[in-house]
Amino acid sequence: MSNHYRFYAYYPKITSEEVAFMELYMPRLTEEQAKEFIALYNESRLDPQTYMLLAALGFIFTSGTQRFYIGEWGVGILYMFTCGLFGIGTIYDLATGKERVLNLNHEKAKRIFANYGTP
Repeated sequence: MSNHYRFYAYYPKITSEEVAFMELYMPRLTEEQAKEFIALYNESRLDPQTYMLLAALGFIFTSGTQRFYIGEWGVGILYMFTCGLFGIGTIYDLATGKERVLNLNHEKAKRIFANYGTP
């Protein structure tokens, strides 16, 4: 079974960008390690669509919730008090949000893989 299908079998909600990244490492894991990794990754994974929705809602409701979602509390508070840096920050987050969240997810995956002796 290819790693692509193996990964989807355990976690069907993952994006194609994440599958491409994970396929670099999955051959190094046993079946049991893969299941354990996916459980750990699922707990810490951020959803790019949720981030984008929160950023879009910043135009209507409170700005900065998307930054709280990814753990950037200081920027989130700044956005709250400046209406998303007067809308410019919110627009920037809408333009770069998906890539930002995918990069955060990749870093989390690398830290989890490090537990198995892989970089």
